[in-house]
Amino acid sequence: MTLLTAGAALHPLVLPVSVEQRPPFDVTALRARDVVFAVHANGAEADPRAFLGLVGWNMIGRFPGRIFGDLLPDPCPCPVSVDCPLDEVLEQFEREGQGALPVVDDSGFQGAVTRASVAEALLSEGLDRATPRAAAWTRMLRRLHALESHALRVDALTHDLANALHSVGVLAADLGARGSAKESEWLSHAAEHAISLLGRLREEGQDDFFPELAPGAELLEGLVRQTRLGLRGSIDVYAQLGSPEPSLCVDRTDLERIVANLVTNACDAMPGGGSLRLTVDYVELGAEELDVFGRPIARGPWARVQIDDSGHGMDPSMLRSVFQPQFSTRAAHGRGLGLSSVQRLVRRNGGAISCRTGVGAGTTFTLYFKGSRGPQSG
Repeated sequence: MTLLTAGAALHPLVLPVSVEQRPPFDVTALRARDVVFAVHANGAEADPRAFLGLVGWNMIGRFPGRIFGDLLPDPCPCPVSVDCPLDEVLEQFEREGQGALPVVDDSGFQGAVTRASVAEALLSEGLDRATPRAAAWTRMLRRLHALESHALRVDALTHDLANALHSVGVLAADLGARGSAKESEWLSHAAEHAISLLGRLREEGQDDFFPELAPGAELLEGLVRQTRLGLRGSIDVYAQLGSPEPSLCVDRTDLERIVANLVTNACDAMPGGGSLRLTVDYVELGAEELDVFGRPIARGPWARVQIDDSGHGMDPSMLRSVFQPQFSTRAAHGRGLGLSSVQRLVRRNGGAISCRTGVGAGTTFTLYFKGSRGPQSG
């Protein structure tokens, strides 16, 4: 039996048919077959009517704008049987941490169960008249269904808004070409700021987490490339790889987001230009090092990433506040974007963050991640 993987050429057979009512309601009576998004493993040559008649699945279809091939991650999780009770399906959702699971029956037909479809099926069964245990599922699933629907709407909205703001940027460039330099600069700044905020909004809805062991040189090269593409103004970028070269155990996307936020703030701290240095090295902490909240960082081996700028720096009171949500360094000629998110992402990767700064002395953020001595990959 061939398991379905993301990106396969699949043809969804998603029909708007409600699950059958089975009063009196019993949440344990619901099976995966009641909420499956079905698809034939061999493609579109099968007659959908014969397929439905043969398998006999009750189906619901409320997943707009998506094709089945995009639902399942790669590698594909272990499939569940169509006869698996939904209690067990929900437990596997928790174990796998995915939004969809593959479903198979004895004849080899395959489909998928999604969290949203499970919620839809249970709610359509009339959980308001259910047992206290099922009522608890109702509250949880309603929240889950609302959050997933909200995430889809936010993703679509931010995409459309980003396109609109890109047009504003084009207009700003046109104004500048016509001699309206002040208005052009203002529009460009506003559009850039709004696009960065939209990026943060979209990031909040993404919760994939895949830490891996990667060579420090490879990560540093990617970070430098990312940094140079995102620079504003006259800023020189330097890179330094320590010896011995470390390997970092980190989610690459998380690391890119962390560094992007710190670089954004470094650029804001150097409106007239300056220098920015990225360093990746291996260190064994022997003396006590404190994180940004004054807590000691565990002694021992760490892979270290440093972002050092020559900007205006921060005073102690600002440093204590900079990682609080909604904090802005606008009064100090910066925007303070995303530093609470930086702290959250560093912690998620089992790391720590410290900062050395002073008014007029620049700022150095130091990130500590699990790692090892020497280049390795995993």
